Amino acid sequence: MIKLRKARKKDKESLNRVHVNSIRNLCQNHYSLREIQVWSGMLRPKSYEEIIKHRYVYVAEKNHKIIGFGQFHPATQEIEALYMSPVYTGKGIGRRLLQRLEKAALEEKIRTIQLFSTLNAVGFYKEAGYHRIKRASYHLVDDIHLSCILMRKNLKLEI
Repeated sequence: MIKLRKARKKDKESLNRVHVNSIRNLCQNHYSLREIQVWSGMLRPKSYEEIIKHRYVYVAEKNHKIIGFGQFHPATQEIEALYMSPVYTGKGIGRRLLQRLEKAALEEKIRTIQLFSTLNAVGFYKEAGYHRIKRASYHLVDDIHLSCILMRKNLKLEI
């Protein structure tokens, strides 16, 4: 059984593991090896402590093991992350996490949210009702810029 819950400070190692594993395995057909190495190499467990403190962060657990997570920042009205362990993609768990983040936005009285989708996740977000705004670029370091798609969704109160 899959359980969703709020992330805790002690989850930082697991969040980092899922994040890195997801990038390295799910993004390889859309980004160069160098982009993936730099992107995943920048991630550190300690950074999740601040994120958990100042954002809505939810995890998906199976048998007490974190298999996915998502984060929403109310100040920017943006879903900043949604990552799944590769073996759990396509099973509806990411959709449940996304719906929980949308519910958090509604609880904050936010009716329109946005996100910057990785190229491999655009179809997932389209199916969830997000529409494409424009092609964008996320600056990592120096000359490394990740192509992404700015997407937006108007939320309905029945979530």
